[in-house]
Amino acid sequence: MSMIFELESPFRSSYQLHRLSFGEGGPIVAIVAGLHGNELNGIHALNLLASVLQMQQLNGTVMLFPLVNSFGADECAKLWPFDDFDINKAFPGDPNGTPSQRIAYALLEGTKEADICIDVHSGASHIREFPQVRAPFSGRELELARAMNLPVIWRREEEHIGISGLLGAWRSRGQKALHVIGGRGITLDSKLSTKMAGGLTSLLSYLGIMIAMNNTQTLVDVSCKDVDIYRALCGGFFVPEVRVGTRVQPGRLLGYLQSPIGGERIYDIRA
Repeated sequence: MSMIFELESPFRSSYQLHRLSFGEGGPIVAIVAGLHGNELNGIHALNLLASVLQMQQLNGTVMLFPLVNSFGADECAKLWPFDDFDINKAFPGDPNGTPSQRIAYALLEGTKEADICIDVHSGASHIREFPQVRAPFSGRELELARAMNLPVIWRREEEHIGISGLLGAWRSRGQKALHVIGGRGITLDSKLSTKMAGGLTSLLSYLGIMIAMNNTQTLVDVSCKDVDIYRALCGGFFVPEVRVGTRVQPGRLLGYLQSPIGGERIYDIRA
């Protein structure tokens, strides 16, 4: 483990950005988690991956950044706590700028040698995302995304997969970049974290860097054109009848709306 950047803090210890490096030579893969301090699943997934990498003889280099926004994680908060700024919106950063900009710049510099870069996140605190990788409609990045064998591959138009933030900064300098997401913010889901770690090992195996140690399997491969937002016809308290990731047939009861006062069932929501 090496510390690649340090920043004085107004209280407690200083901020430190750490990188875990495994193997040597190419190809080089950089994987980042914890840009948002409340997204715990990515942090856990990278630490699970680190425990596997320690046991293997690698044919390439893997760089892990398990927790970027460590001060935000202290408070289980998404943003950098001293100015409530989203570090992911600070890229490409500035070595003489605000703390968030300086962290962003250091992270971008720390991943500049990577051929393939992966940004790992959780969903919002109110949304449980099934483990997925988001990629363009075609090209090398889609090939790499499919090699991860995560339950969901979501092919999205360019404007939806990172023309800004860390993904955009990587792509602007010619690096291949993927967005992995699973679970929801604030909550640690060990099962989903394990699936995400398994998807990362599948990719590393596909690249010839290591031997895969998982049995992940893609369930759906969709484009953003196949996904719709379904809105109920009335307001109420939503009670789910299926878990995220359950396969359903047309007509299956997904959940129902009930009155928040008295509990009267007022509307069924079906596939």
